[in-house]
Amino acid sequence: MQKEAADILFSMLESYKEGNFSGNCAWSKMTKDWKTWERVCWGYEGFLVDNYLALLNILDYFEG
Repeated sequence: MQKEAADILFSMLESYKEGNFSGNCAWSKMTKDWKTWERVCWGYEGFLVDNYLALLNILDYFEG
């Protein structure tokens, strides 16, 4: 399932680059750290460090 893993990984990296994991949503008082499946912001405090733990999977991907 390496292709599926790479698809998810590179989609996540692109989303990080575009700033889709932190900050305020322009059209609401909610933040980007939590979203519904429909991408509606449903934030909490504006920054959760656990969002960035997904980047640790990159090491596993390239070591495997």
